[in-house]
Amino acid sequence: EIRDIVCETGMLPRTHGSALFTRGETQGLVVTTLGTGDDEQFIDALHGNFKSNFLLHYNFPPYSVGEVGRVSGPGRREIGHG
Repeated sequence: EIRDIVCETGMLPRTHGSALFTRGETQGLVVTTLGTGDDEQFIDALHGNFKSNFLLHYNFPPYSVGEVGRVSGPGRREIGHG
């Protein structure tokens, strides 16, 4: 059985793009923000340095991936402190 999916765009007016995808009781909020070359991610790898102009960031509440934990705002790991 494949459930219908509902897509609503323009959910967050101050972003470059946003959409809410709903299938049954499951929802996904997607946000796009554009930047300049100064915003590229600098990668210092073993085989040399390079820049990446695409960054994907996602968060799952603990219950959606079979973990136990409280639902709260981003922690130190998500913000970039470890």
